[in-house]
Amino acid sequence: MNTHPLLKLLKETGLFCMTGIFLVTLVLGIQSSPAAGAEAETSSPRVAFGAGGMFGIYDLQSSESGDDGPGNTKFSQSFGGGLILETMLSSRFGVHTGLWYQHTSYAFYTEGVTMTTENLLMPVYLLTSFNSGPFSLGLLAGLHLAYFTKVDFEFEGSGSDVIKYTNAKQLGVAGGLEFKLAIFRFVDVFVSAVAEKYLTALFDGGGGDSPQYIYGATIRSGILFRTF
Repeated sequence: MNTHPLLKLLKETGLFCMTGIFLVTLVLGIQSSPAAGAEAETSSPRVAFGAGGMFGIYDLQSSESGDDGPGNTKFSQSFGGGLILETMLSSRFGVHTGLWYQHTSYAFYTEGVTMTTENLLMPVYLLTSFNSGPFSLGLLAGLHLAYFTKVDFEFEGSGSDVIKYTNAKQLGVAGGLEFKLAIFRFVDVFVSAVAEKYLTALFDGGGGDSPQYIYGATIRSGILFRTF
């Protein structure tokens, strides 16, 4: 199977790594939760909001028994933008969410076959933050809730909308890191790297084909405005 090395590594170890990140984040979050309660009584809500852009690479995971479905992915790229909301329950523990738009293009080794998808994405992460001066490093772990609005296949110049044959509502797990730098009193810039794997098959399979699951990784960057 010809797969991008990064995606191959993600496919083999991604779920294990994301589970580990989630457990570490959960433990750290639980340890900090008493402090969160104490701060909540004495301070205003610690909220940050902003916007950003993303770039990523994706692949489809199917049966190892053969090149069924559209075949192996030769190349993919994804880009988009969205709004971000973070609520810190303490200086260490918080929740990260938002709403993103994604446009993803796939090219397959099968000659002349491409696929284009568009979707809305709502990440819901547990955030554990480690702060030092203007710098902040956060562990992200949680869920991806996605809704696909477009899935188009093109073969030798002829396009076909196949959204009705897909599971448009997708549930996935995700984990990664977020780096922030405070550039002004209430303004941060951020860069994050997130790996994800969907648990819902985009294509259920049929006619001898295996179910197809999306997995990949994205880099996101943007600006956040804090109220604290």
